[in-house]
Amino acid sequence: MSPVRIASVSLASLIAMTAATARTTPDDAAPAAAEPRREPAPAPPAPAAPAVKAVTGAGGVGFNGPNRKMQMEVLQIMLKLDDEAWKNVSPKLEKVLAAKNDVNTGAGMNWTTSSERKPEFKPSATKPDTAPGRALQAVREGVADETVSEEELAKRMTAVRETRKQARADYDAAQAELIAAITPRQQAFLMILGMVE
Repeated sequence: MSPVRIASVSLASLIAMTAATARTTPDDAAPAAAEPRREPAPAPPAPAAPAVKAVTGAGGVGFNGPNRKMQMEVLQIMLKLDDEAWKNVSPKLEKVLAAKNDVNTGAGMNWTTSSERKPEFKPSATKPDTAPGRALQAVREGVADETVSEEELAKRMTAVRETRKQARADYDAAQAELIAAITPRQQAFLMILGMVE
């Protein structure tokens, strides 16, 4: 046998013996079969968020209409009043809101404009169901009716002023009662909202 062949056989034998030794060495024993991988349990689904109906408002709208109850609840939170204190303050606040509404005559001016013509102005047609509002409506009707005399118009305007003066006095009295029951900070907050003056 040639030297080259012997070297080849010896090298092959050495590789075979090394492989056999590696398979039988305890330290290098084949690891036990791996346990099947366990996926974490899925998290329970989050509860569905309750349907929320968006309610919006704007400055000067006032606290009236179908959202009045919710508005009052928000006021309690913003004024930082507990339920016991709220029992004392809320009736006074309700009285102020009602009195403030009663001052409303519906007077004002509406206007429209466009890029092609001059602005058009006309008196407001709002008809609030208040004593001053009804009195002002009588004035509007008198202005629209050319047969109404000057004296009658003067009488109707006096009625507007008188009813508004009484409504204003009621509002001032309601404000004074509320202000006496709250702190200056709470009063300042209501002033920002336009509820007290």
